Amino acid sequence: MYGQTKRCLEIIKDAIEQAGGKLENVIRTRILLKDMRKWKEAARAHGEYFSKIKPTCTLVEVSGFVNSEWLVEIEADAILDK
Repeated sequence: MYGQTKRCLEIIKDAIEQAGGKLENVIRTRILLKDMRKWKEAARAHGEYFSKIKPTCTLVEVSGFVNSEWLVEIEADAILDK
């Protein structure tokens, strides 16, 4: 869970930076978990990226993802100045 969460956050960071923003522009994240019992692992990785930024964060348990090997998926909303 921790490793997959970090990878999701790396993808989010790259996408925001390619759009001309930075992680500080993130105002909300949604962490979708296949197993809520592992939420602390996901929260630890999330905190490594967002502990100083403190976007609103929601954790939701889902029954599964398109790829059965995925344990987590993350959505992020960011406001970018253009």
